[in-house]
Amino acid sequence: MLLKDQPIRKKLMRVIILISGSVLLVTCSAFFFYEYYSFRQKTIQTLSTTGKIIAANSTAALAFANPDDAKEILSALAAEQHIVAASLYDKDGKLFALYPATSSLTNFPAKPEKRGYEFKGSFIDGFAPVIQNNNLLGTLYLKSDLQAMYERFKLYSILTIFVIGLSFLLAYFLSSILQKRISEPITVLAETAKAISEKGDYSVRATKLGEDELGLLTDAFNNMLSQIQQQNYKLNEFNKSLEQKVIERTIDLEFVNKELIESEAQIQSVFNSAPDAVIVIDSDSNVVRWNAQAEIIFGWKADEIIGNPLQNFIIPEKYRERHLNGMKHFFKTGEGPVLNKTIELEALNKSGAEFACALSIAPTQLKGKYLFIAFARDITKSKKAESELKQKSLELSRSNADLEQFAYVASHDLQEPLRTITSYVQLLGKRYKDKLDQDANDFINFAIDGSNRMRNLINSLLEYSRVNRIKPFEHIDMNDLLKDVLQNLANSIKESNANIVADDLPTVYGDLVLIDQLFQNLIGNAIKYKGEKSPEIHVSWKRENGDYLFSIKDNGIGIPKEYSDKIFVIFQRLHGKDKYQGTGIGLAICKKIVERHGGKIWVESEPGKGSTFYFTIKANLKTTKNMEENTKALIA
Repeated sequence: MLLKDQPIRKKLMRVIILISGSVLLVTCSAFFFYEYYSFRQKTIQTLSTTGKIIAANSTAALAFANPDDAKEILSALAAEQHIVAASLYDKDGKLFALYPATSSLTNFPAKPEKRGYEFKGSFIDGFAPVIQNNNLLGTLYLKSDLQAMYERFKLYSILTIFVIGLSFLLAYFLSSILQKRISEPITVLAETAKAISEKGDYSVRATKLGEDELGLLTDAFNNMLSQIQQQNYKLNEFNKSLEQKVIERTIDLEFVNKELIESEAQIQSVFNSAPDAVIVIDSDSNVVRWNAQAEIIFGWKADEIIGNPLQNFIIPEKYRERHLNGMKHFFKTGEGPVLNKTIELEALNKSGAEFACALSIAPTQLKGKYLFIAFARDITKSKKAESELKQKSLELSRSNADLEQFAYVASHDLQEPLRTITSYVQLLGKRYKDKLDQDANDFINFAIDGSNRMRNLINSLLEYSRVNRIKPFEHIDMNDLLKDVLQNLANSIKESNANIVADDLPTVYGDLVLIDQLFQNLIGNAIKYKGEKSPEIHVSWKRENGDYLFSIKDNGIGIPKEYSDKIFVIFQRLHGKDKYQGTGIGLAICKKIVERHGGKIWVESEPGKGSTFYFTIKANLKTTKNMEENTKALIA
């Protein structure tokens, strides 16, 4: 845009100078970046080599714990003016010797860090091991400034500025001379064209200055002027005879154009507002309109299909006769079985492949003729998703059936032999109690205790599996439910001296047994994990986003933040079974119960500061009923 209105002479000069400057700038930048990278690598290599030499010479001083020798070795670094600090550490990581010797200890790392060298601001520092016969005797620390690199780049910058400035002067001088060979013929041609345009005299001819491409352009320009001059004379004569005809036809065209504009506006409105493929056919089933979305879905370009019968391109052969018969039926009766409704059928794309398509057809009239507007959508993905959903539903149904079978086995086939084992082990302990030593009696007690834990685990798994069983939802007074829960936990409350406070709770819609179990598990956990203090528990609620948000806050031992999600996973325990009894299923059951009621559960806690468990229950009765019906259909 900066060269748009400039004379060609200035354009040529500026283009030459701009290209020259860009090339120089890119070249210098590349050189600078290369020098910067290579110098950094060289600096690291040099410092690493120096470090290896100093480390090799320091083995004896470290091996014999002679700090004076170590300081003398480090003093050799004075020959390297850019090394500003160095130190040796013994194998225990303690500072052994410094350079310069008068430096403050705060200028050196307290202990060796990761081996190797790296850039830090305007310095490079790092650590190198001092090794003798594969034995680590200590660590060397070196720190060097980058003054050499800065001085080098300062010199390069001065040279670069000088070269660029000299190059710009040379480019300007050469371009001011050479551009005339190109700009002068073009300027002459432009001036001639301007004079002809202003005066309208087509007898003027441009002066030819050479036999190159500009000379050929001048010849073509002059030839064009000759033809225009002749044609201008003929047109003037012809226009005189057309003026009257134009006046007569103008009136007719205005009327026709008005109708065309109205018709085009109707069709274009449909095209602009349709999110799907829009196809318009006439009464002979020939395509009249074909929008961009139709090109995407069916693969045919508009110029390939417009004017051709629709059935020959996108309608499978098995439906073509039905399509034509449907159109005949419409013209006889004015009705059609697929008009003004959405149907699903197979369609063809350009490659000949069939795909699922949702189609809606609406008839309209334009200038007394019928047009049919079809809205089509590729529903292949949605059909596939529907099929996958059905498959997932079947898999879920089978999975639930397997879970029910497992529950049956766990309640009968597993518990019965477990009771038998427990009974016989107890009988063995009673009968031979006086004949067995203390270790044997302990082993028997361990076996009985393990059997009891196994029975508790099986019962917990049964409770977990029962959450998915569909039961009728009902209105639940949460105040009455909490009273029942506290009565069931009365012994634990009394033993722990727990104080439980609750707000006036609402009435919710859900499964009474499951919500009772939810509150009993959460309050029971608050009592169980009380720590050294008497439990203080607060049950509260509020409305949030139209749902009920409950919270149960305690002053117990708390939960580390990194376990706030894991505790809701089945069999996850944060404490040993010897300290806190349990199976690790309680909170997993709570999560499943809350999800059964369309909500979610989470915890906010800090170790030693207690925990607050939050969970939501759907308050919308209709939504909850729909969820219940959907769950029934999914499991059925």
